[in-house]
Amino acid sequence: MVENKLLSTICKMYYYDELTQNQIADILKIERTKISRLIKKAKKTGIVKIVISETFLEQLEIETKLKKKYGLKEAQLVSTDENTLVSIAETAHTYIQRVAREKETVGITWGKTIHEFSVYKPLDVNCRIDFIPLLGGYGNLRDYMPINSMIYTLSSSYNGEPYFLESPLIVDNPEMKRQIVNSRYFQNIIKKWSELRITVVGIGSLEKSSNVFWELGLPELRGVGSIQKEIKKQKAVGEICSRIYNINGEVIKTKLDDRIIGIDLPELRKVEYSVGIASGKEKTEAIYGALKGKFINVLITDIETGKKLLEKE
Repeated sequence: MVENKLLSTICKMYYYDELTQNQIADILKIERTKISRLIKKAKKTGIVKIVISETFLEQLEIETKLKKKYGLKEAQLVSTDENTLVSIAETAHTYIQRVAREKETVGITWGKTIHEFSVYKPLDVNCRIDFIPLLGGYGNLRDYMPINSMIYTLSSSYNGEPYFLESPLIVDNPEMKRQIVNSRYFQNIIKKWSELRITVVGIGSLEKSSNVFWELGLPELRGVGSIQKEIKKQKAVGEICSRIYNINGEVIKTKLDDRIIGIDLPELRKVEYSVGIASGKEKTEAIYGALKGKFINVLITDIETGKKLLEKE
């Protein structure tokens, strides 16, 4: 009975009063290692019962299964509702703050989900973070396309430095790309890319309704012999950084590749935390291909999409 009272006292101080084990040891004049053993004993004997809300239990189980199935460092799910994009943005900010070092540089792509990530204002920012684009911009009026403006907004939120990529996403010809890539300015960008520990990338399906890639207005994306027809024959399912890949995560080369200014997909496999953010059942195949290709090793999506990914063979 006396021991149970001691166990209850220690657990109240630890769980309710939120004292550290060292503080409890000082107050009760007990060795810290013994405090740790007594807390474990309290859980074992039932004096302390840890209850996980049913609301999150299914979510946590799916996250665990996704990590195991796809070899992920982390899988985080949010509710599937009208606020899904905002929830994904909030979760992504929380995650990068957890893994980022002070004065870290984070690389981002573009798209609707990334735009939501860029405009979300995180609370209690705990570190300074710089941001750099992983691909060129495009002169389109839609607010989710100008990547440099997203870089500026994110850097401002984290009191960091913005690194701008003063180049269009797609140049007129391969020679123009070669000149840009070989310039001293762009070589510094490439060096920055090679040093990245964290990237946050959007994942596009190849449905016109859910991928801004088709909104670029390029003649190569329309009509007979267009890229869309070309990649359909090769069973393409997704796009990251305007690079196309199939269901097995194999990169599909298109006629635009020699004109795209941006990081190559295989480079994402070298990044310590390559965070993919995307949602919606229509993106299941695209996310699956990205996971198979190991272009991402952290996934933030909604719970219904997570369930669909678990059903994949």
